[in-house]
Order: sequence, then C-alpha cells, then structure tokens
Amino acid sequence: MEIILKCLKISFAITLIQLVAIYLPYLLANTEKRKTIKLLTPFRPLDFLFLSFFLFFIALLASPFDNPLHIGKNTVITYFYNWVFAVIASSYFFVIYPFLLKLQHKRFEISVELQKRYTNTFNSTIPVYVTTQTFYNAFASGFLPFNRIIIIGKSISENLTKEEEFAILCHEQGHHKANDLFVFFGFVACSVIFFLVGRDLFIHLMAGVFPKLDGGLVIGIFGSIHSLIFYCILFPKISHRAEFAADLYAAKYAGAANIISALHGLNTLTGGLLDKGSLTHPSLENRIENIRKYYA
Repeated sequence: MEIILKCLKISFAITLIQLVAIYLPYLLANTEKRKTIKLLTPFRPLDFLFLSFFLFFIALLASPFDNPLHIGKNTVITYFYNWVFAVIASSYFFVIYPFLLKLQHKRFEISVELQKRYTNTFNSTIPVYVTTQTFYNAFASGFLPFNRIIIIGKSISENLTKEEEFAILCHEQGHHKANDLFVFFGFVACSVIFFLVGRDLFIHLMAGVFPKLDGGLVIGIFGSIHSLIFYCILFPKISHRAEFAADLYAAKYAGAANIISALHGLNTLTGGLLDKGSLTHPSLENRIENIRKYYA
C-alpha cells in the first residue's frame, strides 16, 4: 500500500507539473489573450488523465529500482534502470499521445483534399487531420513510422487561403522529414540521465554543506536548476533551429511568399502572439528574415 501511495503521488506530481508548464501562459495573459492561448493548445483533460494512469504504472514498475541516496557497487545498474523507466515515462507525448489522437474521431477528421495533395507532393502515407472544432494551431506528432500524424487547425482552413494552408502543412512535414520529434525525445532522454546522476551528486553535496536541509527540498532545488538549464536555455535553441528549418522546407515546396503570408495570417488570427515568439518558436520577424535570407 505504501508503494502504491508513493506511485500515486509521483504520477500526480508529474502530471501537475505538465499542466502548470502548459497552462502557465493562461496565468500571465489578460482575458482576451487567455482565450486565444486556449485555442492554441491541443490538450484536453482526458489526455492528462491517461498521462496520469500511464505514469502511475511506470512508477509502480520502477519503484524497486529507485533510491536516490544509493551509492554503491550497483550504482551503474541503478542509474540504468532509473533512466530506462524515466525515458519510458517521458515517451507519453511522443509515442502514446499520437495514437490517442487518431482514436478521437469527434475531434479530428481526415481532410480528403489536403491529404491527396500532401500524398502527391511528398509520397507519404502520414495521415493529415483537421480539427472539427476551433483551433488556431497546427502540429506534427509522433516519430515512429506507424504513429506519425499531422494536425491542422480548423481555423487555419477557414481563415487562410488554400496555398497558405498548404504552406503550414509543408512546415509540419518539415518537422517529420528532419525527425525533429525524435530529436526532441532524444533531448529529453539525455536530460533524464543528467538529472539522475546530478541529483545524487547534488544530494550528497548539500548533505555536506547543509546537513539539516530537507531531502525533498534539495531534490526540488536541483530539479529547478536542471529545468532552467535544459528547458529554458538549451531546448529553446534546438526548437528554434527546428522551426527555422521547417519554415525553409515549407518555402521550398509551397513557396516563400506563401509561408510568409501564412505566418502573417496566423499572427493576425492569434492576436499577435507570434510577434515576440516563445521558448519553442522564434519571433515572427526572425522567422521571416530567415526565409528571405535563403529565398530573397
């Protein structure tokens, strides 16, 4: 029972962290911007419920191997098992989530016209879905040959021209072509091993300097430092580079003028949210400048 309660706490805590990370912009935006941001987010409560169940079973399987204070002759094995289970736990949005999207027929439907043009252009069998409800975004998901998909928001289809919509589709295909989702997953896998090794070292360092400091607080401090380095400094560099490359891929197949026009259209649609960019996306000005650099 103690192990089950511990696993429930872990799954709940990680799910809560995911929710905070995704929905933090809601707390920092005014009411009008909050509505727009909501329509940029593809996740639903059911997605996080599945995530919580998934994490619980992974934590349950991993519980016999996890001991952050363990330093001994089996340290390497302990690290290895912890890393494997942590990477599996991190795979939800890369592996499981795309399959769940395919099953949600009320939220997504195949765009026959767009699918035909996409297949003819790229000779690819990746399914292209359009949302059945208002959605201001588009994204590629999955990195395995059998779980890759592309989602185009209904609002993009309704408010952008066919050529602009196709440019957005080409951008998402650019992510698949460059295996960006696999790169992102690999980044997560690397960050996990750094967390596991660094966590133990940090615990023992702090135990020597501040012996009375609570162990949970120490892990929390290290987790914050780790997240700052990996997800606020390093990951944006990788993600921004991927966005620049996907824009150029779209310019190659759909035309530079169309992808630039599509980006302006998305910026208008979202009330200027593309202007400043974000941790995952460069600013609109930098993206257009990058396209014009190669397609003057």
